[in-house]
Amino acid sequence: MIPIWEREQRIDRIDVKPFLQVDNNIIFSPTLMYDLLERWKSGIIQYYPPYEKGLDKYLAQTKIFKSECEKQMEKDIYNLMSTQKHEKDVCELNLDLHSRFPKSDYPDGLGDYDGLFIDTTNKVIWNIESKFLQHVGSISEFAKHQNTFFNKNSKDEKFEKRINYLNQNTSKILTDFGIEIEDYKILSYMVTNKVFISNFKKINGKETAYTRFLL
Repeated sequence: MIPIWEREQRIDRIDVKPFLQVDNNIIFSPTLMYDLLERWKSGIIQYYPPYEKGLDKYLAQTKIFKSECEKQMEKDIYNLMSTQKHEKDVCELNLDLHSRFPKSDYPDGLGDYDGLFIDTTNKVIWNIESKFLQHVGSISEFAKHQNTFFNKNSKDEKFEKRINYLNQNTSKILTDFGIEIEDYKILSYMVTNKVFISNFKKINGKETAYTRFLL
């Protein structure tokens, strides 16, 4: 059976090699050639080439670029929030409470808050998680991506853990930042570069709109 869904390894496809030699004749489709050109152009921007087999150096470089994009997303969010900063506000990027306040007893395995912004004027704490997500174009890639994000790495659960800790230790965190303890509203958001929901598991005890693709 031909694995038609495997974009990565199948390089002998008409949409990737739109030339066919019959005897001394070359048969090709201008439409397919144009489509392939556009796929390469958009693929470079989205780190999603038409195929991956034999492109080890290219993929290694795109991995570096992808990591830089993730960091830039965090910086852009930080810059956006810091432009609204008042004198007593707090803007922290990649905040690890355990390292930031070594004399306190914050847990070591909590992970870092990509962006934590305390608005002392409006009494709001913004808890931002930033994720740069890979483009997918097949059922196989979709399933692998969902499994990696929500099951293998459980990035949603790790963020939920930091959300819960922030909710339960708001007064302590405010005190360590030298902010008067008051009633603050906490807003937690995961910011991504594309629309992304869980299709494989329940989030916060609620099923998502798509529950038919269960692992």
